[in-house]
Amino acid sequence: MLGVVVGRFQVPELHEAHKALFEFVSKHSSYILPVIGFNKFREYRPSAREPLSATSRMYILQKSNLPGTILSKVILMPDCSSDQEWSNELDLAIEAVQGEFGLQEEPVMLFGGRDSFITHYFGKFPTFEVKLKGLEEVSGTDTRLKLISDSNFYNLDFVKGYIYAQSVRKPLVYPCVDIGVVSNGLECILLGRKQGEALWRLPGGFVDSTDSSYEQAARRELMEETGIEAGALINIGSFNIKDWRLKGDEDSIISALFYTQSNLGQRSVAADDLAETAWFNIGSDVPNIVPCHVPLVEAAIREANRQRDLANE
Repeated sequence: MLGVVVGRFQVPELHEAHKALFEFVSKHSSYILPVIGFNKFREYRPSAREPLSATSRMYILQKSNLPGTILSKVILMPDCSSDQEWSNELDLAIEAVQGEFGLQEEPVMLFGGRDSFITHYFGKFPTFEVKLKGLEEVSGTDTRLKLISDSNFYNLDFVKGYIYAQSVRKPLVYPCVDIGVVSNGLECILLGRKQGEALWRLPGGFVDSTDSSYEQAARRELMEETGIEAGALINIGSFNIKDWRLKGDEDSIISALFYTQSNLGQRSVAADDLAETAWFNIGSDVPNIVPCHVPLVEAAIREANRQRDLANE
């Protein structure tokens, strides 16, 4: 029988449950075919849940001295948008390996452990969930958490690996929101200044993963930094922010700029990233602006002038 072991194996080395799974399969199979599931999006954009690339995990498997007759082929199986599509693709990949190794006549069984792929598989081959007595609580998540809680893991190999990981990842784009707040009379704009900076900027900040939309992020940032509740928001556009902190870096910041109006008498309280906020007359006393916010402030003022023209029609 060809025993197919399907897993993600997101660990620096196989844990006891992995080893027990392969041990079980080796006793019931003439050949073992490992399948590594992976998310194409995460191959160069790692996360805490998916830190290792598929090729890194293949290397770990090949160096693990596993029991039984392990085929030299490892299937790297990308995730699909539906379980049925994934199942079909997995079946085709297994059949291709059967043909490559002359195993067309071998029956196939797919094996997994607790919380494995089995509930998502709707293909042609039978599956078997291996009950690993005494290892029910062992998981890749716990292994990774234990690793990062170990203060002794910082060594030369770790540093080399970390440098490698940062070198091969795709450049990141950090989404932000900025808000041009103009008084209801369209005469003044609200600006803020960070601690230690002489130049001024629009209130705003990075989008949080908990924000439901850019609009919600804009309302949150405005409230956090100024204490002002945003009224109706107009999306003016988006801007690539030339932030000095990313000078010479391939990463970038793109900000969605919103426009809103507020009562000039509404008290603004600087907080969060801002040390000071103040209203400035659009036509006469706009202060010096941090260079990366100059196009944003100019766009907000153009929108204020457009709103004034509409009001005068």
